[in-house]
Amino acid sequence: MPPRVVVVVVVVVVPLLFTVCAKELKFMHITKTGGTSIEAAGKRLNVSWGKFHTFAEKAYGLWHDLPTKRNPSLIRKYDWFTVVRNPFSRVVSEFWCPWGGRGRPSEVNVSSFNAFVAKQVTSQQTRFVGHWTPQATYLSVLSFGPDVVLRVLHFETLHDDFARLCRLYGLPAVDLPTLNVQTHPFGVSHFTRDTRNLIRSAYELDFKLFGYSGDAGKALVADRRARMLLPA
Repeated sequence: MPPRVVVVVVVVVVPLLFTVCAKELKFMHITKTGGTSIEAAGKRLNVSWGKFHTFAEKAYGLWHDLPTKRNPSLIRKYDWFTVVRNPFSRVVSEFWCPWGGRGRPSEVNVSSFNAFVAKQVTSQQTRFVGHWTPQATYLSVLSFGPDVVLRVLHFETLHDDFARLCRLYGLPAVDLPTLNVQTHPFGVSHFTRDTRNLIRSAYELDFKLFGYSGDAGKALVADRRARMLLPA
């Protein structure tokens, strides 16, 4: 029997330092975490982030591609940041997204809402270009080399986190535009117990590594002690 290999991901919590970093900063766009606002802010700063990075540097690939599809030398060329979100609210956003919600029922009720969510979180075969993918998957870029920097911001405190990140990289202050914000008839409060348990299981590392409670009634804001930028 071949030896068992155990991969351990260590998340380091560090403060933002007010010094200008040397490498150019690029954005790794996790679906349904405010990435469109980040990309628009980048245009105001005259930098190409996310989909605009794809247009400017074809070797980057699709902006929602997983790290395993990236060229390691390109990853090492830049510093990176990403945004994570509470898994419960992110799942709701995926359901109502035109791409994450592809194939959702035409008539949505509590039963069909939960059935579709359960199918998506338990089957990788039905996912579309990064949608519904656990956010912790993106930490795998740290395996591309000891000099790889991935700074993690939280959707729930995004305006403050982004402002501090810009100061760190010597970028001018710019407000994040409010984009793709909608209200929907079904959300976190409509998850059944079984659906909540499926989400906790499918996104276990997201809850643990990014500081979110597994209690759907309390988990919409990240634990401030776990706000992080990776690595030091």
